[in-house]
Amino acid sequence: MAAQPPEDLPSVFFVGSAGDVLARGLACIEAGDHGQAELIIKQLIDARPGHPEACNLRGINAMKGNNAAFVVRCFTEASSLNLPSADYAANLGRALGAEQRWREAARF
Repeated sequence: MAAQPPEDLPSVFFVGSAGDVLARGLACIEAGDHGQAELIIKQLIDARPGHPEACNLRGINAMKGNNAAFVVRCFTEASSLNLPSADYAANLGRALGAEQRWREAARF
């Protein structure tokens, strides 16, 4: 489980389009390899800051762990980068609800 991103990520680079890298990260999440998924997604975010789908997928991956504050942070960033996305807003609303932050969650 990926509760929080590790501090000592190795310097491995994944190649391909952003879509290819996201697909690889999603495949890792679906396979239960959350540490590898975090590594892949984090490298995409580092290479392309402000990529909303990468932030959203990072939040989805982080939901498998225990760090609710990090999950909220990921979904907040994804939502702020792509305001019209209902999916990002819904994910943020669910994350806030899980934290019992009802007033904030009600906005989403």
